[in-house]
Amino acid sequence: MKFGKLIIASLLLTAFYSCKKNDSSDKADLNITGKWFYELKRDDKLIFQDIYDFKTDETVEITRGVIDSATMEIKGYVNRSTGSFDFKGDSLILQDLKVYSVNAYGYKKLEELKYTTTYKRNSYKVIYNTNKDTITLQFHCPVNADCVPYPILSRVNKFKESSL
Repeated sequence: MKFGKLIIASLLLTAFYSCKKNDSSDKADLNITGKWFYELKRDDKLIFQDIYDFKTDETVEITRGVIDSATMEIKGYVNRSTGSFDFKGDSLILQDLKVYSVNAYGYKKLEELKYTTTYKRNSYKVIYNTNKDTITLQFHCPVNADCVPYPILSRVNKFKESSL
């Protein structure tokens, strides 16, 4: 009788552990740790550069820099967001994003930006290219809404990182 209970207990434990979802492998498939950038151009001139810095502690910092089109240097920043991120399936979830920005038009140093709001939760479907060096962040756009194009982020390589 004890032997039968032991077999049942071991079968239940095996079933419990084998059916457990493997969150770590899901996150490994959607590894976005590191810096990614998105460039916004107008009339073929670079005017903004967004940097998404996904850290290993599952925090994120997003900055939007104003670019001097002559020197290609960052003149200042329009906004900065900090928060955390997680994955649910193929969706990237940005949580508790605190947004700091300029109160009017223009740009400032990062430390001069003022807190404006907090976004509790933003969800994006993540689509990688084949080389996994660019990702598209698809967000929900309501029917009849005039939404901006989906941002396509490129992974920052070592050469590019020195200029960021």
